[in-house]
Amino acid sequence: MRALTTALVLAWAIFLSGPARAAARLEPVLRLDLEGRWDENLLEDGGDLSSLIRPGIGGRLRAPTALAEFAYQPDGLYYGGGGARRGGINHRLLGLQEIRLDRRTELVLEQRFERAFDPTALTRPGVLRTTGEASFADLRADLAHRLDRTWTVGLQMREEVVRVEEAAAADGAVHAPQAWLSRRLGPRDTLTLWYRYQLFDGAGADASSHEPRLGWSRRLTHSLRLELEGGPARYLGGDGAAWLPVGRASLVYRRPELVLSLEYGRSLFGATGFPGAVWGDAGAAVAIIRPWRRWEAVLVAGAFRNGAAPDRPAFVVGWSGAASVSYAVTTDLRVRAGWRRIEQDQIREGDLPALGISRNIFGIGLSWELGRETRER
Repeated sequence: MRALTTALVLAWAIFLSGPARAAARLEPVLRLDLEGRWDENLLEDGGDLSSLIRPGIGGRLRAPTALAEFAYQPDGLYYGGGGARRGGINHRLLGLQEIRLDRRTELVLEQRFERAFDPTALTRPGVLRTTGEASFADLRADLAHRLDRTWTVGLQMREEVVRVEEAAAADGAVHAPQAWLSRRLGPRDTLTLWYRYQLFDGAGADASSHEPRLGWSRRLTHSLRLELEGGPARYLGGDGAAWLPVGRASLVYRRPELVLSLEYGRSLFGATGFPGAVWGDAGAAVAIIRPWRRWEAVLVAGAFRNGAAPDRPAFVVGWSGAASVSYAVTTDLRVRAGWRRIEQDQIREGDLPALGISRNIFGIGLSWELGRETRER
């Protein structure tokens, strides 16, 4: 955490000194989303009409060799009937800084802070264990240096922290330094070697993992790209040590009018509301279709399962889906309609029972934006 804070201070120092300060330009980033919904309320039985108000305010600072963005994006969710006691506000603060230190070296810093009364609003996969309020922080620092035309080396540091306000839940943190070395084999192929160490810190259940991985990416055609990575993870926890496989595979087709992607991954996670770490399998399919200049349709489907690390049977499974259609009335204003669903079931007892979820949301609304918002990862 201290290393990330130091890097953030250095990033802003670059903006505020020398030529960057003289040429820096500050731009506003404003956003407003309004949505009327029918929502199967997670916190109460049955469905209800609701409204979502999501303002966003922030700024973007540009300099010749750097870019910084920040935004505050709260979600105000209110249900029909019952007065102000129903519903609440989810808070979200985002930050991004990109700094080109020289022609071969780039530093990227990202920050995300969230506090939600509705746990399904949290970005962190797996924090769906209770109906209590939860807070999540995710901080990253990435440094990449191109050694020559074919070799690139990089360092990364990631910090994750979760706080769940329920007696049975476990607060936790993950400290994950990573190093990687990449070699271009030609215009289509790249090989990458990663090593990541994860320390799962929390509530007397500390554990760690060593994760070497080898990856290969290939541009199959001008629009189609394949990425594969995998390796053995050495998990060290209270129940002893064990080996388990981790990896990821993705296939992405990208054109201006159509984006299709398939992805599967298996990894170790911490900061989930459970003691120690859990393993997770997850798959997702995404389609973005732009049949005409002002129209866009998005389809998303995903599934997951989790079990206690290193190799205990899965105790929770789930799936999610979403579909939306939007129309650009003007450059800054869009009308959209959509459906979202999340389903989660506990299939065996665990140390912390998982939250059973079955939630549909149907909504129609407006989105207005001045300037591009801070980018989602």
